[in-house]
Amino acid sequence: MALGLSSAVQAQQAQKEPATDQQLFLYQGMGANVTCNLVLQGVPFTKAFPAAVNMVSGAIAFGHDSTIIQSGKPVKLDPQQLQNGAAIGIAGSVSNSCGKEFKGADKTEIDKLTAQIKQSIQAAPKP
Repeated sequence: MALGLSSAVQAQQAQKEPATDQQLFLYQGMGANVTCNLVLQGVPFTKAFPAAVNMVSGAIAFGHDSTIIQSGKPVKLDPQQLQNGAAIGIAGSVSNSCGKEFKGADKTEIDKLTAQIKQSIQAAPKP
């Protein structure tokens, strides 16, 4: 029985598909939802946001073998790329949804993060 289970697990792992844009959007929304709910319930943004980033990057790592579809092709991301992509996506979603409701230090942190992301996007080389 253990041999059969091991083969089934191996077969399941081999069939992991890259995350599509639709799946990435869903994961990003889930991360934003977690962040928003935690912050609005009193958890500091500086704790809620990293937890959501880890959740989303973990879902991509384990569910899709760290591979996404980019420009129509599968691209395997390293752990830092997963973290960065999740952070950018979640921060944008939080800023556009519940970030306006944050107060005090949480408001300062989301505003600062959003400004940093905008600045880095503007500074990025154009294709």
